[in-house]
Amino acid sequence: MEKKRSKLGRNVIGLGAVSLFTDVSTEMIYPLLPIFLAGALGANASFIGAIEGAAETTASLLKLLSGWWSDRIKSRKPFVVIGYLIASIARPFTAMTRNATQVLAIRLTDRVGKGLRTSPRDALLADSAPPEARGLAYGFHAAADNTGAVLGPLIAFLILKMHGVGALDSSRHLSLHDENAIRNVFWLSAIPAAIAMVVLILVVKDVPASVCFPRPRATRNWSSPVASASMMKPRSAVVASTAESSTSVSTSSRTRPDPRARRPFRMAAIC
Repeated sequence: MEKKRSKLGRNVIGLGAVSLFTDVSTEMIYPLLPIFLAGALGANASFIGAIEGAAETTASLLKLLSGWWSDRIKSRKPFVVIGYLIASIARPFTAMTRNATQVLAIRLTDRVGKGLRTSPRDALLADSAPPEARGLAYGFHAAADNTGAVLGPLIAFLILKMHGVGALDSSRHLSLHDENAIRNVFWLSAIPAAIAMVVLILVVKDVPASVCFPRPRATRNWSSPVASASMMKPRSAVVASTAESSTSVSTSSRTRPDPRARRPFRMAAIC
């Protein structure tokens, strides 16, 4: 009998569509941002690099916090909705900026949204797919995400061509016509972002912890020679790491230690 193929669920398809439209919106802006900062707002290369460094650092730190928090309250979708909403509202306002500091504030706000949504979204994706189809679910989501990353710059390029914009160079000041064309692209990026929000709110559903697909736990036979040999290295590492801190105690006490006292270190090595 032929094995039945696992199908992608509603949430997986919905989250893929959300990522596609969000990436279209993001990539309509991102490739043009250095040219806009240097050619229209007069920012130097160092400040442009600092903007991206601060933005990505903010996102990375918030990914850890949002993932932990969503585990604690056992709900993913609120973080996903709030994260996408913050970024979708803030990003198009890049078109209104008059100096590089305002762009920095918008980029930080955008990355706050990304940091809040990414870990809970990935967890929701895993909760929405059966164990045998998780690879397919993540592959579909990554494909949708990359498709949006390709379509975004192409759409921005076509809009600029429709405005009669030629080659852009960050080393020279932008003409007023080219600057206004770029600002129009930034405003139009709100359209795919709005579509992403509609799909997220109407299509994607939260998955209660009680109905999540079970995650198989790996089991090991610790009595086998292979397992025992594989544990020798981490166990000795734990012993070595604790030996230095216990030197003063060892030298002051000459009695043989109780074997039960070593048990916590062995358990730490196994875990």
